[in-house]
Amino acid sequence: MKVFSLFVLLCLLTLVSLNAQVKIGDNPEVIHQASVLELQSSDKAFVIPRMTTTQMNAITPLEGALVYNTNLDCVHYFNGIQWVNLCQNGGTNGTIVSTAPDNAITNNNGAYYSDTYLQTQITTNKSNMDNHIISDEDKDAANELTDLQLNGSIITLSNPLTSGNQIDVAPLLGSGGGSNLSNTNLTQATEDRAYNLNSRNLNFSGAGTVAIGDFGSNTPTEKLHIAGNVRVNGHILDSDGDTGNPSELLSATATGTNWVSANVNSPFHAFGKFNGVNPLNVQNVAFASSFGTGIYQVEFSTSASSNHYIINVSVLNSSEASIVITSQTTSGFTVRIYDNSGALTDSAWYFSIIDL
Repeated sequence: MKVFSLFVLLCLLTLVSLNAQVKIGDNPEVIHQASVLELQSSDKAFVIPRMTTTQMNAITPLEGALVYNTNLDCVHYFNGIQWVNLCQNGGTNGTIVSTAPDNAITNNNGAYYSDTYLQTQITTNKSNMDNHIISDEDKDAANELTDLQLNGSIITLSNPLTSGNQIDVAPLLGSGGGSNLSNTNLTQATEDRAYNLNSRNLNFSGAGTVAIGDFGSNTPTEKLHIAGNVRVNGHILDSDGDTGNPSELLSATATGTNWVSANVNSPFHAFGKFNGVNPLNVQNVAFASSFGTGIYQVEFSTSASSNHYIINVSVLNSSEASIVITSQTTSGFTVRIYDNSGALTDSAWYFSIIDL
């Protein structure tokens, strides 16, 4: 058996020496012309020598030799001087790219960067931030970092290059240091200023006045004092919340203000004209209508002081014989108009009420 094995080995050596190429595995008859040794398989692996660190360091092979270090679980190659761990240094044994001070990339616990250059940049930028001025290409001081400091009522921007770097907030705080506006000039230079109350109330409390307009050297004296004209697009309400009726006046009373008839200071309590059936140009009249042929009823908007007021009535046409008062109360009166035959008839007629 030993003789047979030796014979096979001698044959292989002879074959290798004759062809100078060896292929092991699949398709042994096909080998690339530039290959000395080829391994081909779809279900088997090529295993290089496996050894410990001690065993690896005990040998000095040819440059380019490979072993698998079982202690470090990584492939090492021999560079002619020492074994190099391919897992740690990527075959560079430390520095890569360049050895220039600002371009050296080193292994820092598995992260590769230039720690010296990076630290220099961090220190420089931190110093710039501490000085509140970033050393960038922008030379506009208003765009640089700055501190905002409050000393008393003065807000200061620490960047000394910033124009107008102090703001006095005392006018906003008031004398008590609260949040009330005090002597604050809200001048609007160009566009209009609008305040959206968003369904909320705007209240002015205290014993002072709200003044609108230019008072010059005079001092506003009323709770709301307006120097100039007032224009109202809606209604003006009296003390009772009433909007009033056409021709009524807003008048002061003992309890506030009320809308009253424009004739409140006139002896004429009411007056008007009937054109046949319909009333025309009536004043202080709440109701006026025909109650049949020749019968008319008038009710006042406001009652007379008594039922002894004076009624002046007259008809427009002379064909009627008479116009008479058939009922007179503080709230109104009724008239009847008769023709010459004594029958009720419709006619245009006038009336005026004097209540002294």
